Amino acid sequence: MGPDRLLEEYRALAKEHEAIVRRINRTNPGARIEFRDEPMSLADAVIRRERLAREAALLRDLAHRATPKANRFLHTEVKHVPTIDIAGTIAEADRLSKEHRELDARIQRANWEVELND
Repeated sequence: MGPDRLLEEYRALAKEHEAIVRRINRTNPGARIEFRDEPMSLADAVIRRERLAREAALLRDLAHRATPKANRFLHTEVKHVPTIDIAGTIAEADRLSKEHRELDARIQRANWEVELND
């Protein structure tokens, strides 16, 4: 298959993908779900899911970077002391990750239950 044929196939698939995404974007604001006793649109649920993932990743990175490294060879070297509660930060990241997984499962369920708008 030559490059011209590949490019033609790509463009056809890209147009098909665009059409599906448009249908999803027309459907999600009107589709309603409930998560943890809170009603919300599917669009809002997707936005919250992404925020939860970003915040959990940020907290994990923060805890990782704040964890003192065992690279002191002498007691006279400067000791690094964390200025945040590392265990608490990891616990909060775990809580957010759990909420993210639960919300993702609810969104996936809705994906099977909701009919796409034309």
